[in-house]
Amino acid sequence: PNLLIKVPATPEGIPAIQQLLSENINVNITLMFSLAHYEAVAQAYLAALGRSSAPSQLGSVASIFVSRIDTAVDKLLDASTDPRAKALKGKIAIANSRVIYARFQELFEGSAFSVWTKQGARPQRLLWASTSTKDPSLRDTLYVEELVGPETVDTIPPATLAAFEDHGVVRGNTVTEGVPEARDLLKRAKEVGIDLARITEALQIEGVAAFAASYAQLLASLDTRKKAILAGAIDPTAWSLGPAAKSVELRIQSWQDAHVGDRLWRGDPTLWPAAAAPDVADRLGWLRLPEMMRDALPELLKFAEEVRADGTRHVVVLGMGGSSLAPDVFRRIFGPRGGYPELLVLDSTHPDAIREVQGLIDPRRTLFVVSSKSGTTTEPLSFHRYFWEVLRAVGEAPERRFIAVTDPGTPLEKLAQDLKFRATFRALPTVGGRYSALTMFGLVPATLCGVDVPTLLDRARTMSAACAPSVPVPENPALRLGARSESSRRTAATSSPSMPRRASPRSGLDRTARRREHGEDRQGDCSDRRRTDARAGGVR
Repeated sequence: PNLLIKVPATPEGIPAIQQLLSENINVNITLMFSLAHYEAVAQAYLAALGRSSAPSQLGSVASIFVSRIDTAVDKLLDASTDPRAKALKGKIAIANSRVIYARFQELFEGSAFSVWTKQGARPQRLLWASTSTKDPSLRDTLYVEELVGPETVDTIPPATLAAFEDHGVVRGNTVTEGVPEARDLLKRAKEVGIDLARITEALQIEGVAAFAASYAQLLASLDTRKKAILAGAIDPTAWSLGPAAKSVELRIQSWQDAHVGDRLWRGDPTLWPAAAAPDVADRLGWLRLPEMMRDALPELLKFAEEVRADGTRHVVVLGMGGSSLAPDVFRRIFGPRGGYPELLVLDSTHPDAIREVQGLIDPRRTLFVVSSKSGTTTEPLSFHRYFWEVLRAVGEAPERRFIAVTDPGTPLEKLAQDLKFRATFRALPTVGGRYSALTMFGLVPATLCGVDVPTLLDRARTMSAACAPSVPVPENPALRLGARSESSRRTAATSSPSMPRRASPRSGLDRTARRREHGEDRQGDCSDRRRTDARAGGVR
């Protein structure tokens, strides 16, 4: 009952409303301004109850637009030369609504509807829409206070709701107050030249035109996105698979038959039978990141400008593993941007690596990003303690030079609060570290060093659309890559996809990830060398 289809109360809409309701599809009837509109809608609802197979399950609201009537009528009253006109200003909309509610009571509270009540049917509730006052001379809570009554809904705009919470007055069942006086007001309005029927018809026509324009804009936007995808907005991939070609195609076909794309987006845990279902649910947040992270852009961009304005020359990510992978790739691919701090990544505890970073920076003009998903990773916390003391040694208050990136509720978050870090950015717990390029772990450093993050997210959304649940596996670039990787692993194939130059960030990420996994790309880290040497000697 809480999901309703919106249909306007136009002459063309009334038959559609009755048909939808008779098929037990809940409907919110919109763009209603007059008693005539309401009568047609209420009769359609009653007729649909007679055709419905389950009248007790049917839900509907009839939306009466309130303030738009006063806006239109009051302009005419101001222009009127009749001395009685001014006394009617700001009163016609409420009078109109009260007369409509009186008709609601006749239809749904009388003996005729009791037949349906016994079968579990509910009245078609009245919904008051457009209940913010447009005339500053009227009380800002007027339309809320004066239309309180049973079986009504009020879609109150946020500003009006805040005003009502602050100083609104609830007098009880106000919608039934003064119905005879309301009828008299409508009569007096007609006497001074107000043709309410003509006004309300014009308002409905204007509303339909606005809805149609909005819908056309939506379709145009969808068409633009569709054309971009079909025109190859993502870079084409050329495959040279060699002996793995047959196994890749077999894998793709088996995934198509098993609806893997759709199941992946639904978070179907049976795709990973060896994993516990809750673990799967907690690790698929990366699928929605291109859309979700756009909400974080204002905060990120504002903070980046603050850092840039205070003369910061370097941003140093203090991380390890997943928390430093994406920043390192962004640093390698995008490089420094004029007017922004240079990004450095420290993810080795070898003294030479630490000394090298320290030699490149002025700690008093550096922002340190302590980055750890768990908030307990030894390396970044050790880096933090070291550079905290470096800043103290040069007489600088350290807290303004540190920010934290971590999951909510971690020890690092508490440390940042206790030591009064400049800022803390909380990442999504449902995204694993090595999938975190588009979470705060990747986007905070990227924004700080001047990467065009809005465009980055837009392009990620383009790729996300190319890999949508509706895209067949043979056309899905992500699943094709997955099939190639899986088959290559099984057949030990050495072939690689040939990517265009603009897609080179992926190869950088793969190379960095491989080096991290095998203990390489560390500047003299002895423990990493031992692991690499052991593998080379056949030790696992």
